[in-house]
Amino acid sequence: MASRTMSKADEWEKARKFVAEHPELAEMDSHAAIYKFCDSKRHTGKTLWPKVRRELEKQYNIDYAELKAQAAERTAQRAEELKNVGDDVTRVELYTFGEMIERQDSSFMGAFAITDSEGADQWYGNIHRSRGIETDPAAATEAVCSAIWLAGKVREDADLEVIAATIHHSYPDIDADRVDAASVRNSVAVTLTHVDAENNPASVTCLEKPGYRDWQEIRLRDLITYSPAPA
Repeated sequence: MASRTMSKADEWEKARKFVAEHPELAEMDSHAAIYKFCDSKRHTGKTLWPKVRRELEKQYNIDYAELKAQAAERTAQRAEELKNVGDDVTRVELYTFGEMIERQDSSFMGAFAITDSEGADQWYGNIHRSRGIETDPAAATEAVCSAIWLAGKVREDADLEVIAATIHHSYPDIDADRVDAASVRNSVAVTLTHVDAENNPASVTCLEKPGYRDWQEIRLRDLITYSPAPA
């Protein structure tokens, strides 16, 4: 028997009861913690989640949108602080490209590529469907964030507190909030530069090279383009 679609009234009641039964939500100090908890309880569906957020405000005076905005502001401030680390820090330079690619069955899947400063292939392949990437700008942003993550792995490998990364991309609509979040999460001072696709070696890899290359194949220290002299 097919499951019955919940009415709007049923969803409101489900949201009300869920929030009332979990007073620990009132003690959580971030929107991310709240969302993670609700998601683990399967209460973040497309139509249910807005009702859960409203019940949080009604019952516990939790403004989820405000918590999220405050977190974004803190992240942006920290990302800006990272950008001001100065010039004399270890640096990497990477080219990135991401785009939706048509497959043989006429469906589309995101693909990405990252090359080093000399244009040598480093990491490329399909973007996993679980990432929810459906547009070219989103694929391009995913490629940039993957490069930031990779720079973070270089930082860890070199046992550094922070590393600087110049990251080239070819789309004008990179999601700045996602870039800031990746920057802070990986302790990478990011400088983005836009280059035309024809001058971006990663575009050729992304669009024309079959298969994939895992990041684990990289000798991470080879990506470093500058290291300060020892003190």
